[in-house]
Amino acid sequence: MPNVVLVHTPGLQSRDDFEKIVARIEALDKTTKAFIATNGEDNAEVNERIGAQPTLVFSPVEILKFKPARGRVYQGGMVDKIAQYQRLLALGLPTPKTKLLTKGDVFTEPEWGAYLVLKPFSPKLQSNGVGTYRIATKRLTFDLNINRMFDQYNVDGGTLVQEYVNTGPQLEYNRVLTLFGEPLYSLRNHLAAPIDLDTSKFPTGTTAIATQSYSADRLDATMNADSRYLDLARSSYAAFPDRALQAIDILRSQDSDRLYVLEMNLGGNTWHFSSGMIDDRVTSRQTREEFRQRKLKQFGAFDVVARTLAKRAVAEAL
Repeated sequence: MPNVVLVHTPGLQSRDDFEKIVARIEALDKTTKAFIATNGEDNAEVNERIGAQPTLVFSPVEILKFKPARGRVYQGGMVDKIAQYQRLLALGLPTPKTKLLTKGDVFTEPEWGAYLVLKPFSPKLQSNGVGTYRIATKRLTFDLNINRMFDQYNVDGGTLVQEYVNTGPQLEYNRVLTLFGEPLYSLRNHLAAPIDLDTSKFPTGTTAIATQSYSADRLDATMNADSRYLDLARSSYAAFPDRALQAIDILRSQDSDRLYVLEMNLGGNTWHFSSGMIDDRVTSRQTREEFRQRKLKQFGAFDVVARTLAKRAVAEAL
């Protein structure tokens, strides 16, 4: 008779979402009990109710203060992009070539292609799209050989250099949110209108290519149930199986139609059924609710969460 504990973080997930999932878990199997704990509190009552029963604990983000009385714990946690690249590469999954910019670097077109992407190593800056842009490979290599130019490109916290995947002038990327590798929704994000990738307002010839760096009125999104994206997201789960909730960003090359895992968002601040971050993409309350319903209904997200957690609890609860 296992327990399932969902750890709710105010401001990052709606408690109502978790209450609906708890009800679904208990409806699936009357012998399974499900509880909600609040992140940042000691949750003494929840620990008391857990008792001696095997328990599985799930938190989208890192658990603070709460120490479950027992159980197998899955919680979110950041993993840097270099570690992600190395793990994906080891599994043979397609991902853009990536390295941390260092003095003395030379980038050649045969190895890296005609263009590169530069982005901050700092997760906070990456999430805002600040400083993420495309640059000609020849231009970067030329500049890096000029005295003191390295500092121009190497922002505080370091800079990532990444192989450029041409997703077209609308800067398209796909987000697949998964739980233990099971898709909860799949969303294609892009600019509403194309930009001229070859014309830049910057003296360095760089072009901003992170959609987050563009204003909300220039963004658009549509649901995408293409099985290729879903299968790649499922395969990516194996890279970090200790992170239950994974938001996988996938690029499609317009040149080859090949898919690439751009990054895995593993910190857990990706419960965009109810988090405040969905406000950045849509403007009116009515539109936000319509968008939320589309994500919930695409694969039956809360049913998938309930089934997956109940199944894991039977197999893994401690």
